Amino acid sequence: MFGLPSLGAKLLAGGAVLVALAGLFLWIEGRGYNRAAIECEQRIAAVEAANREAIRTAQERLMRAANEISLKNMERDNVLAELNAAAEADPDGDALCLSPDAAARLQSIQ
Repeated sequence: MFGLPSLGAKLLAGGAVLVALAGLFLWIEGRGYNRAAIECEQRIAAVEAANREAIRTAQERLMRAANEISLKNMERDNVLAELNAAAEADPDGDALCLSPDAAARLQSIQ
């Protein structure tokens, strides 16, 4: 009764070992998959954060550039208004040739 194990007992023990090894493999594989999934999610979050920062920086640069252009446009409009007012006030404005004042105004536009 306590002699060598029978073939059925050997098969049962071998099957149990195989099931245990398969379970161990699946557990280790599952941990590796979960770890890889977490790392992937962290990389995606880092890329998204970097993208948000890049967009924020680009928007700030865009706003600064738009403000500078707006300021230059206002300065240009003021200069043109001053030149137009000076041209209208010029007593020689309807002469065929340019007066010295008109020539100076034209030179100032550059």
